[in-house]
Amino acid sequence: MKNRPLIAACLPIILSMLLSSCSHGYNPLDKVKSIPRDSLVWLESYDGASGYKNHKLTSDEKDLIQETFRTLPPVLQEALENDVYAIYFVDGMWYGALTSRIPDLNQCIIFINPDTLSTSLSEWLTYRDNTIFSDASDTSCFVSGCGKKGEKYTGFLHTLTHELAHVYDYIDRVTPYVEDGMKDNIKADSLFYDTWKDRTQPRNGYGTSQLEQVAFYGFGGCVSSSLAAEMLGWLSSSPFSSLYGATNWADDFAETLTYYWLNKKLGLDYEVTYLQNGQETAHFTWSESEAAKRWKPLCKEICGK
Repeated sequence: MKNRPLIAACLPIILSMLLSSCSHGYNPLDKVKSIPRDSLVWLESYDGASGYKNHKLTSDEKDLIQETFRTLPPVLQEALENDVYAIYFVDGMWYGALTSRIPDLNQCIIFINPDTLSTSLSEWLTYRDNTIFSDASDTSCFVSGCGKKGEKYTGFLHTLTHELAHVYDYIDRVTPYVEDGMKDNIKADSLFYDTWKDRTQPRNGYGTSQLEQVAFYGFGGCVSSSLAAEMLGWLSSSPFSSLYGATNWADDFAETLTYYWLNKKLGLDYEVTYLQNGQETAHFTWSESEAAKRWKPLCKEICGK
């Protein structure tokens, strides 16, 4: 999900979408559609961008999508099959993906950057995690990934798992509400109220002032990379699974479920190292974090193992 508030208002594309058909099936490619022009215009307007284009998948990319789908926990496979209206791959996006709900259908659309299909998992996470810095360089930056075991995967593994966690949250309700337009139907007993005061504000004692200043992918302010070591130290003892997830409770849940499953299913462990002038000065490992311990029961209940 893009790191800024989602819009719950009816999209101008809904009427045209209702006129078309979408067959539900167990093949994830059944959900991949060419993005309608109205949807493209809406997305460009929402992102403040131009030049977006529909991406036509290659045969190798189709194979990768099917392979990645098979790695998902059954609950997220079911979310894709039953709760996703369409997946659009859009050339020109610079962030990973955006999931948006169609209220009238109670289904979701996922817009995905096709670069995630060809960029390694480590490169993609490293790119994302450094977008909060104004002065990151090759020698002073975050280096993120999932170790040697993660080298065989692309960023799409993280992106698809993360976005389907959002879909599950939209439909099955884990966080109090995913976007502001859902405030009329708050999940009052959500466990995320233990750590969050509202959707974007952690409870006292859990937040950090540095993250209040930033948004990922250039959708807000940036901070100096000189704060990176301090931020990783804070993250390790916080209830959040990543700095990205520490910006709002929807991404907190999506990141946590993603890293739990990647660790449980594939033995992948999300790690972030901060290099300062080429030297490692701080390190974060998800499996050793407070978040991994705190949220294990919830993730286990959702994933079934």
